[in-house]
Amino acid sequence: MRDTVVRGGYGIFYQRDTENKFVDMALNPPFVSIRTFSFDQTNFRDFDWFDPTAFTTISGVGLFANDPYAKNGRIQAYNLSVEHIVRSTLFAAAYVGNTSRHLSNMEAPNQARPGPGSITSRRRWPDSGLVYYQNYNGSANYNSLQLKAQRNFAKGFMMLLGYTWSKTIDDTGGTFVGEGGRGFVFQDSFNRHMDRGLASQDVRHRFVASYVYELPAGKGRRFLNQGGVVDAVLGGWSMNGVTTFQAGNPILITQACNRANTDVGGMRPDVVGNPKLDTGRPSGELVSQFFNTAAFASYCPGPDGPFNFGNAGRNIVIGPGVNVWDFGLYKEFRLKGEHKRLQFRSEFFNLFNHPIFGQPGGTAGTPQFGVIGGTALDPREIQFALKLYY
Repeated sequence: MRDTVVRGGYGIFYQRDTENKFVDMALNPPFVSIRTFSFDQTNFRDFDWFDPTAFTTISGVGLFANDPYAKNGRIQAYNLSVEHIVRSTLFAAAYVGNTSRHLSNMEAPNQARPGPGSITSRRRWPDSGLVYYQNYNGSANYNSLQLKAQRNFAKGFMMLLGYTWSKTIDDTGGTFVGEGGRGFVFQDSFNRHMDRGLASQDVRHRFVASYVYELPAGKGRRFLNQGGVVDAVLGGWSMNGVTTFQAGNPILITQACNRANTDVGGMRPDVVGNPKLDTGRPSGELVSQFFNTAAFASYCPGPDGPFNFGNAGRNIVIGPGVNVWDFGLYKEFRLKGEHKRLQFRSEFFNLFNHPIFGQPGGTAGTPQFGVIGGTALDPREIQFALKLYY
């Protein structure tokens, strides 16, 4: 037996775990509930401390429930790698993957079914309001091919190249706390299959190159190995950098209208075309329409419907990627004394000033749909410094 304190977005819940079963059932309905009512100068004197919920109605009552058979999250990780050294350079190829089970997930078992008229009448339990149910049946998997080339520092040169081709899939957006997909993202609580898709953290391609190179000129180096003016001008230079190319993260496409006429969940539009557009277009076009917004049809229910859920999957559009070059150029000046030297440093972040865009708007039926409203990383920054070694 072990005691566990679980911290959630709505408070701290205390559980006693014996063979993965809760014994403190007082955390579940009807003992834990949320009731909403308001008072003003006309009725606050009528508040009854012995019947504090007298002012509530059915629509104002909400419940938060915990799965009484919670299970610890589990992950199985596996990898297989092959490495070979050629002329002092290590080449490696690896398959890396993992499978996760019993991830936390939030559902709404009292979600009203799509249809016209009163929402209350279409609930499983009409006498209750929203029921938020936290269970642990989420799953995820990650599979990747990872390539690496590495040369340790020798003869004034060091290099590390890495490329990852991967895919991450899950079927849960997390809970109120904000892990995973950052919140409550399901559409239909009774159709978990529609929530299975790319994880919000998915990055299909990522390439990173880092290097250090000492220019072979000046005193103590291969060329112009002399002091004086030549060494002061041409000697002691080195450079390093990190270059990153990365594919974008997925975007959850939703719609503004409550097309199903239900009480909870993120409504999605229908897919009627290919949302992908050429990402090599000019920046102005990318900002105004990053993906093909005409590929999604957003329906608002009229008297005759449609009263249904959209067929768009979860995270089916990929956002902007990353193209960043960070670069540094340094020169060292020898001072009197065996260990004293002065280093001049010039560092350039996002050297070529590539715009690293943020995610475009993902809500169909709004003016911001498909529009990029900002950047994810800063524009080019340059800094200079002097560093004394003694």
